[in-house]
Amino acid sequence: MKKYCLAALISIFLLACSFKIQAQTTKTQINQLELMKRFIGTWQANIGNDTIEIWDCQPYGEGFIINVYHIIDGQKTPYYINNVGFDSLDGKLKGYVLWPSGDYMTWIATYNAEKKFKVELVVNFNPEAVWTRYEMVYVNPKERTWINYNLAGEKTSEFKFVKIK
Repeated sequence: MKKYCLAALISIFLLACSFKIQAQTTKTQINQLELMKRFIGTWQANIGNDTIEIWDCQPYGEGFIINVYHIIDGQKTPYYINNVGFDSLDGKLKGYVLWPSGDYMTWIATYNAEKKFKVELVVNFNPEAVWTRYEMVYVNPKERTWINYNLAGEKTSEFKFVKIK
């Protein structure tokens, strides 16, 4: 009887210790929606000869809408609209881009621990159908760098965005 009681006490003690250890090792989740608020405002980048790209990001309830324009030789033209939401099932931000032609693309993204916004452009929100990647690196609240990569992880282009409003 003493052996059973001692074994039961040891089991309860080990079980209690394992819960305590498990609770100490859980990571705090990065608040993706809160960090996405960094996009709010108007940003611009020189992306080519006589071409400026403008991002105008506004909150839309708990999501965001980003209207993107190109100014080419002083003429403003709509480029695309980006609708952004948060998927609480997988903890990731997701976006739907719509061009004036009716073409679209989807993407899945997260902020990582370094506060980089890492994006994978995917086919119809399928995380296994990635066709390109980019990331936004925040230099400071008024400046960010957009870096494009190919699937091999090689940098293909880089643009500096500056917050103007």
